[in-house]
Amino acid sequence: MIADAREWLEGIEKRYGPNFAIEAYGFLGAVGFTQEGDDAPDDESCSDSAVGFWSPDGRHWAQVGLLRSALS
Repeated sequence: MIADAREWLEGIEKRYGPNFAIEAYGFLGAVGFTQEGDDAPDDESCSDSAVGFWSPDGRHWAQVGLLRSALS
């Protein structure tokens, strides 16, 4: 994840030039897991999955906009 974030950050200047500001960001991930006591199906490592999103930006419109953009 760190290498991916670094690559993204390094690519910003190439795309937008040297004068930019990162105004908001977030993390979106899919997490696979198995409930305690449950067995995963034979051909899978996890029995359940969930999507999680986190952003340090407290502005609701920024969080919604980031999530919508990520999901499209």
